Amino acid sequence: MGELTGYIFGEDNPKSVYSPNMKVEHIAIHTHSSSSTLSSKDLLRFAQRDNLKMLTVIGHDGHIYAIEKTDGVEKELFMKKVHDISAATKVILGSNKTDDEKLVEINAIIRESLKNDYTPGVNYYEQW
Repeated sequence: MGELTGYIFGEDNPKSVYSPNMKVEHIAIHTHSSSSTLSSKDLLRFAQRDNLKMLTVIGHDGHIYAIEKTDGVEKELFMKKVHDISAATKVILGSNKTDDEKLVEINAIIRESLKNDYTPGVNYYEQW
């Protein structure tokens, strides 16, 4: 068996763990120390990887967020939603708000989009 994780290095995030695009169906679980929901980057990787069937985030405060692909997922529709979320996130990141304000606003946009704008074949869950 090969490595199950890898590292991304970048200016805005000096070291970030990611799961590779695996050839078999799988789930992935990771943590967010900010206790925020899935990020726009999480959603993009989830949308792009057909074999990633569920992605779960566990927050520092114990909050659990998960997104699941089921039969009949409409990938193009979901990709559009992810790109819309990403665009909204970029606008907020470019604002003059504090980092904490940005995080709260981005978290709210992502959660509301996933909870209230149903995409066939994609289920979003939250557990506190």
